[in-house]
Amino acid sequence: MIKSLIKLALVLVIGILVYNYFLGTDAEKEQSRQVFDKGRELVKTVFDVVKTEKEKFDAGKYDDALEKIGSLFKDLKEKAANFDDQYVDRIAALEKKRKELERRLKDLKSEEGQQPKAYDKMTRKGEQQARKLEKELEKLMEKIDSLMEDMDKKEGKN
Repeated sequence: MIKSLIKLALVLVIGILVYNYFLGTDAEKEQSRQVFDKGRELVKTVFDVVKTEKEKFDAGKYDDALEKIGSLFKDLKEKAANFDDQYVDRIAALEKKRKELERRLKDLKSEEGQQPKAYDKMTRKGEQQARKLEKELEKLMEKIDSLMEDMDKKEGKN
Protein backbone atom coordinates (compact mmCIF):
# COMPACT_ATOMS: atom_id res chain seq x y z
CA MET A 1 0.00 0.00 0.00
CA ILE A 2 2.71 2.45 1.03
CA LYS A 3 4.84 1.41 -1.95
CA SER A 4 1.92 2.17 -4.24
CA LEU A 5 1.46 5.61 -2.69
CA ILE A 6 5.16 6.41 -3.00
CA LYS A 7 5.17 5.28 -6.64
CA LEU A 8 2.08 7.37 -7.35
CA ALA A 9 3.62 10.43 -5.71
CA LEU A 10 6.83 9.93 -7.68
CA VAL A 11 4.91 9.63 -10.96
CA LEU A 12 2.95 12.79 -10.12
CA VAL A 13 6.11 14.77 -9.31
CA ILE A 14 7.82 13.63 -12.52
CA GLY A 15 4.64 14.39 -14.48
CA ILE A 16 4.47 17.92 -13.06
CA LEU A 17 8.16 18.49 -13.78
CA VAL A 18 7.83 17.29 -17.39
CA TYR A 19 4.68 19.39 -17.89
CA ASN A 20 6.39 22.49 -16.48
CA TYR A 21 9.52 21.81 -18.54
CA PHE A 22 7.61 21.90 -21.82
CA LEU A 23 4.38 23.81 -21.16
CA GLY A 24 4.97 25.87 -18.03
CA THR A 25 5.77 29.52 -17.61
CA ASP A 26 9.36 30.70 -18.00
CA ALA A 27 9.92 30.48 -14.23
CA GLU A 28 8.46 26.95 -14.12
CA LYS A 29 10.56 25.89 -17.09
CA GLU A 30 13.71 27.20 -15.39
CA GLN A 31 12.82 25.47 -12.13
CA SER A 32 12.20 22.16 -13.93
CA ARG A 33 15.47 22.54 -15.85
CA GLN A 34 17.34 23.03 -12.55
CA VAL A 35 15.71 19.94 -11.03
CA PHE A 36 16.66 17.82 -14.05
CA ASP A 37 20.24 19.17 -13.97
CA LYS A 38 20.58 18.34 -10.28
CA GLY A 39 19.13 14.88 -10.88
CA ARG A 40 21.66 14.31 -13.64
CA GLU A 41 24.46 15.41 -11.29
CA LEU A 42 23.18 13.04 -8.60
CA VAL A 43 23.14 10.08 -10.98
CA LYS A 44 26.66 10.94 -12.16
CA THR A 45 27.91 11.20 -8.56
CA VAL A 46 26.35 7.87 -7.58
CA PHE A 47 27.90 6.27 -10.67
CA ASP A 48 31.32 7.69 -9.73
CA VAL A 49 31.04 6.34 -6.17
CA VAL A 50 30.10 2.86 -7.42
CA LYS A 51 32.94 2.98 -9.95
CA THR A 52 35.45 3.98 -7.25
CA GLU A 53 34.30 1.21 -4.90
CA LYS A 54 34.49 -1.26 -7.77
CA GLU A 55 38.09 -0.21 -8.47
CA LYS A 56 38.97 -0.60 -4.78
CA PHE A 57 37.39 -4.04 -4.76
CA ASP A 58 39.31 -5.06 -7.88
CA ALA A 59 42.53 -3.68 -6.41
CA GLY A 60 42.20 -6.10 -3.51
CA LYS A 61 40.73 -3.97 -0.74
CA TYR A 62 39.44 -7.08 1.03
CA ASP A 63 42.37 -9.31 0.02
CA ASP A 64 44.74 -7.23 2.12
CA ALA A 65 42.48 -7.43 5.15
CA LEU A 66 42.19 -11.20 4.88
CA GLU A 67 45.94 -11.52 4.42
CA LYS A 68 46.62 -9.48 7.57
CA ILE A 69 44.14 -11.56 9.52
CA GLY A 70 45.89 -14.72 8.30
CA SER A 71 49.26 -13.54 9.59
CA LEU A 72 47.62 -12.56 12.87
CA PHE A 73 46.30 -16.11 13.22
CA LYS A 74 49.79 -17.53 12.82
CA ASP A 75 51.03 -15.35 15.68
CA LEU A 76 48.04 -16.20 17.85
CA LYS A 77 48.46 -19.94 17.23
CA GLU A 78 52.09 -19.84 18.32
CA LYS A 79 51.25 -17.84 21.42
CA ALA A 80 48.28 -20.06 22.32
CA ALA A 81 50.21 -23.28 21.81
CA ASN A 82 52.89 -22.09 24.20
CA PHE A 83 50.42 -20.57 26.61
CA ASP A 84 47.14 -22.48 26.90
CA ASP A 85 45.61 -25.16 24.64
CA GLN A 86 42.01 -24.03 25.27
CA TYR A 87 42.52 -21.13 22.88
CA VAL A 88 43.74 -23.29 20.00
CA ASP A 89 40.18 -24.48 19.23
CA ARG A 90 38.84 -20.92 19.24
CA ILE A 91 41.61 -19.82 16.92
CA ALA A 92 40.94 -22.77 14.60
CA ALA A 93 37.24 -21.83 14.40
CA LEU A 94 38.10 -18.21 13.63
CA GLU A 95 40.61 -19.26 11.00
CA LYS A 96 37.99 -21.50 9.40
CA LYS A 97 35.70 -18.45 9.17
CA ARG A 98 38.55 -16.43 7.60
CA LYS A 99 39.09 -19.12 4.96
CA GLU A 100 35.36 -19.17 4.21
CA LEU A 101 35.36 -15.40 3.72
CA GLU A 102 38.42 -15.71 1.49
CA ARG A 103 36.66 -18.35 -0.62
CA ARG A 104 33.53 -16.17 -0.91
CA LEU A 105 35.66 -13.24 -1.96
CA LYS A 106 37.22 -15.32 -4.73
CA ASP A 107 33.77 -16.51 -5.79
CA LEU A 108 32.50 -12.94 -5.92
CA LYS A 109 35.44 -11.87 -8.06
CA SER A 110 35.01 -14.83 -10.42
CA GLU A 111 31.30 -14.03 -10.82
CA GLU A 112 32.19 -10.51 -11.86
CA GLY A 113 34.71 -11.79 -14.38
CA GLN A 114 32.01 -13.79 -16.16
CA GLN A 115 29.84 -10.78 -16.97
CA PRO A 116 30.09 -9.12 -20.38
CA LYS A 117 32.10 -5.88 -20.45
CA ALA A 118 29.10 -3.84 -21.59
CA TYR A 119 27.31 -4.80 -18.39
CA ASP A 120 28.03 -2.82 -15.24
CA LYS A 121 30.05 -5.26 -13.15
CA MET A 122 29.11 -3.68 -9.81
CA THR A 123 25.49 -4.76 -9.73
CA ARG A 124 23.29 -4.38 -6.69
CA LYS A 125 23.85 -8.01 -5.88
CA GLY A 126 27.62 -7.51 -6.01
CA GLU A 127 27.41 -4.40 -3.86
CA GLN A 128 25.27 -6.17 -1.28
CA GLN A 129 27.61 -9.15 -1.19
CA ALA A 130 30.63 -6.86 -0.79
CA ARG A 131 28.93 -4.99 2.08
CA LYS A 132 27.97 -8.27 3.72
CA LEU A 133 31.53 -9.52 3.36
CA GLU A 134 32.86 -6.31 4.91
CA LYS A 135 30.50 -6.66 7.89
CA GLU A 136 31.54 -10.26 8.39
CA LEU A 137 35.19 -9.20 8.32
CA GLU A 138 34.43 -6.63 11.01
CA LYS A 139 32.71 -9.28 13.15
CA LEU A 140 35.69 -11.59 12.68
CA MET A 141 38.04 -8.84 13.81
CA GLU A 142 35.87 -8.23 16.90
CA LYS A 143 36.04 -11.92 17.78
CA ILE A 144 39.81 -11.90 17.33
CA ASP A 145 40.06 -8.85 19.60
CA SER A 146 37.95 -10.62 22.22
CA LEU A 147 40.16 -13.70 21.99
CA MET A 148 43.31 -11.61 22.35
CA GLU A 149 41.86 -9.82 25.40
CA ASP A 150 40.99 -13.17 27.00
CA MET A 151 44.49 -14.43 26.32
CA ASP A 152 46.03 -11.26 27.78
CA LYS A 153 43.87 -11.53 30.91
CA LYS A 154 44.82 -15.16 31.36
CA GLU A 155 48.48 -14.38 30.76
CA GLY A 156 48.32 -11.57 33.34
CA LYS A 157 47.00 -14.01 35.96
CA ASN A 158 49.89 -16.44 35.43
